[in-house]
Amino acid sequence: MLKLDDLFITYGDERYAELGVFLDLLRSLQFLHQQNHWQSSGPVFYSDHLLFERLYGTVTGQVDKVAEKAVALGNSGLVNSKHSLTNMPRFLIALEDTSSGFGEPPQTQMVKRSLLAEKSFVTAGEKLMKMLESKGLLTRGVEQLLGTILDEHEGLCYLLKQRVG
Repeated sequence: MLKLDDLFITYGDERYAELGVFLDLLRSLQFLHQQNHWQSSGPVFYSDHLLFERLYGTVTGQVDKVAEKAVALGNSGLVNSKHSLTNMPRFLIALEDTSSGFGEPPQTQMVKRSLLAEKSFVTAGEKLMKMLESKGLLTRGVEQLLGTILDEHEGLCYLLKQRVG
């Protein structure tokens, strides 16, 4: 699992800062899964191509929901690209560094990297929810949105585990 504690810039004391980090993680997943979709090859090309399409398609809808929630909560600064353009590369580079030693065919590495990213996202998402709760900012709507998203990502982890075999 990736250690995410020191990986992300903070949004400072901004209200719902954790929601901005959650959004950045989602956008990173979207980028990773779409890249893997394009780069799928080999004997299981078609099934992997469709798997990664399902993954990034799922995340795309979630990105929009989280961004709209952040704006609705009165903090449009959380959808500012400045933070995302700093956080996303940090996550993707750390992911690449952590998974580069798999020593397997590129296609298998892509699947394992996506699985590692998904597991790390779920862990980070749970931590971010606890932080929001400790600040008294975990409203029923925010909790439901983030909980639903994390539940969907647990399902995506299952799909990737089945592919890794």
